[in-house]
Amino acid sequence: MSSESSSAADAQSAEPKSPVELIVKKLGPGKELIAIIIFFGGGVLWLVGYFETKAKVKELRCFAHESIWLTRSEILLRTTYEEESALADKVAFLDQRKKDGAILESENSDLKRYNRDLIDLKEKRKMARDRFNQAEKRLLDSECSIEDSK
Repeated sequence: MSSESSSAADAQSAEPKSPVELIVKKLGPGKELIAIIIFFGGGVLWLVGYFETKAKVKELRCFAHESIWLTRSEILLRTTYEEESALADKVAFLDQRKKDGAILESENSDLKRYNRDLIDLKEKRKMARDRFNQAEKRLLDSECSIEDSK
């Protein structure tokens, strides 16, 4: 019976083995070390991909933020310009009435208020223009780009 079992073992060893079995047999005792290296190498690649993606999200967030500020500032510039233009027309009209001596007391107080409002609008426009220029510069200079910041 022992001769039958030894002949069965010889028949199994004579069978062609799969490529994986051949590789595992060739690697011998170093296979565990190679598996560990591959495992940790995969972990390092995952970490690099994770943080690279995080940086891209940060870059995209910066672009979106600056684009929103650019648009908001542009709208504010346009509306303050229109308001300033309408107010300047009213001031010019009341100034002319004042020079002619035909201004009423209520119109005189309106003139003072309009002049204060004009100063406020000009300040508001200056702040909007500054913010617009800042956002435009950041976008044109690619300050949000992660490639430039490395």
